[in-house]
Amino acid sequence: MSYETSVLCFSITLATIIISALLPHANAEPIKLLQRQNNSTAVDNIEQIAPSADVKWSPCYGDFLCTRLEVPLDYDNPSAGSTIIAGIKLPALNETADTPSILLNGGGPGVSTISTMPSVSQLYRRKIGSQYNYIGFDSRGVNNSGPSIDCFLGNPKAKLRFEATSSLRTVDGKNSASISMQYEATSAIGKWCANVHRDDAAKFATTMATAQDMLYFIEHQAVANGKPAKEAKLWYMSGSYGSLLGMTFATIFPDRVGRMIVDSIIDADGYYGGDMSASLADTTPAMQDFFTKCHQAGPVYCPIHANTVENIEQRTWKIIESVRKQPISVTNASVTAFPQLITYQHIMFWMIDQLYLQHNFPTFALGFKMLEERDGSLLVGIVEKMEAVIDPWASVHIYCLDAAQRTDLSTLENWTYELEKARKVGPWVADGWFPWITGMCVHRDIMPVQSQTMHRPLGANTSIPLLFINMSIDAATPLNSARKMVARFLGASMIELQATGHGAIGFKSKCTDEYVTTYLESGKVPPQNVVCPSEEPNPFLSARNPLYKEG
Repeated sequence: MSYETSVLCFSITLATIIISALLPHANAEPIKLLQRQNNSTAVDNIEQIAPSADVKWSPCYGDFLCTRLEVPLDYDNPSAGSTIIAGIKLPALNETADTPSILLNGGGPGVSTISTMPSVSQLYRRKIGSQYNYIGFDSRGVNNSGPSIDCFLGNPKAKLRFEATSSLRTVDGKNSASISMQYEATSAIGKWCANVHRDDAAKFATTMATAQDMLYFIEHQAVANGKPAKEAKLWYMSGSYGSLLGMTFATIFPDRVGRMIVDSIIDADGYYGGDMSASLADTTPAMQDFFTKCHQAGPVYCPIHANTVENIEQRTWKIIESVRKQPISVTNASVTAFPQLITYQHIMFWMIDQLYLQHNFPTFALGFKMLEERDGSLLVGIVEKMEAVIDPWASVHIYCLDAAQRTDLSTLENWTYELEKARKVGPWVADGWFPWITGMCVHRDIMPVQSQTMHRPLGANTSIPLLFINMSIDAATPLNSARKMVARFLGASMIELQATGHGAIGFKSKCTDEYVTTYLESGKVPPQNVVCPSEEPNPFLSARNPLYKEG
């Protein structure tokens, strides 16, 4: 598994939610994908659009409008120069100068909103409506936006070779040699990237800088619409890393919030402090929910069923340990282009992905059953087919830049201590999670400028209260993180969606949808501590399970 593929597990993103959300839901109307229009003026490459300091939309990608906005690298120091931020827009069906524009962020950090916008915008249109403009920007350092954070500038062959041959993997927390190797590997790439970017513009790619770019955009869009810049307010709706970006904006520009819905809430203290171990708090409850739903479904629909929930758990641990001790070879040419080994590290990566959404549970169970029979073909297929929607270089760079070396990982002892802390919180997946979150910042000594460094806890008295949404069980952004953060914003309210997964936008919940609609229309948040049911069935007993037959 290459560096680029492995690091996908670093980010819990809206893109993952979108992929699942676009699959057929029980009793849900299918989403109709955007039809490309015969627009001869639409460019098919956003770089064909000339950059401008003003907001100028040009036809692109068939049905969309694109812009390339030239913004200051450092708003407090114009002499630092400028960079280009790429944006994309799906206009409302009857757009006017007064049509609200909802800004979206793909998540990550590191996901390209430009790339995910066709799916994202359709999902939001279905859930929210076509009366809004939906606008997405690639955050600083991501895909189409500057500055460049590539650690192999001018040497793409070296980059490809590194990604293909790198020893960077998830770690085996029970094996001291594995821990030492992973520490040294991450230390090496950290030092390499720090040397490449020590004196260039890569230090200007923080979350706070992206929040400042959002203010720049809404002010310049207001001017383009004939309105005063200083009266512009941000309408925003995003989840996971997007929740952190939204809360960051609300903290530094509290009087510029028009509407803000944040979903799947990141613990900002942990994120900016360089210690994300608390985000694993719901991984064990998520696994318990998987075992419980498997037991409820019965042996016909859950391949690893056992007489009790506890026995299913024990069976699963036994399967994982068997692969830890003896990897599984895959030589079936119909599923792999070359001989491969499925290792414990592969399982960690796979488990993190599967726990994002309860919709994955049937495939999750089938994968464990096949591993039990020493058949790794399903895991090979899943890993190889996963789309690299996240830029691994951007994700690590932005997170480590935001963390600003606040957690000391300079020695193997410190790195191992942080790993063990994560393993205590999330024993099921910490070996896969830690090396690509906190663990990747070893010797990555690139420091942000002071004007783009978050120096205080997030929280504010905003012009409009924020609306928070979180699942009851979320393996990436636990409910306790949402409860902690909502208390930081005066007047804010939270909806708890009773389901297991990451991202409410992908779940069917009439209760949640109604509260969201009311908030967008009026700015009124729900009462405190609202709990909304989900209409999603047990995934083992739904059309999502290939073994399930209704009736």
